Amino acid sequence: MNEPSPNDGFYLSSEPRHIKKCPKCTTGQLVIRTNHDTGERFLGCNNFMSGNCKHTESLPLDVLLREQGAPTLPGLE
Repeated sequence: MNEPSPNDGFYLSSEPRHIKKCPKCTTGQLVIRTNHDTGERFLGCNNFMSGNCKHTESLPLDVLLREQGAPTLPGLE
């Protein structure tokens, strides 16, 4: 993982996985982020660092399961 900037409060993976388009700003992509204080993972807009969008969402169940090595789930391909 990359080192967080002093003010962002989040770690970014070295290769962010774009999960879906941001519903708030419509120009960014939601990527998996980790809050370094709590370790909680969530989706956040990749426009966050530029200050243009602060939209976040909980990780969808299928993403959580796949991250833990679950096989492809029926209906969630």
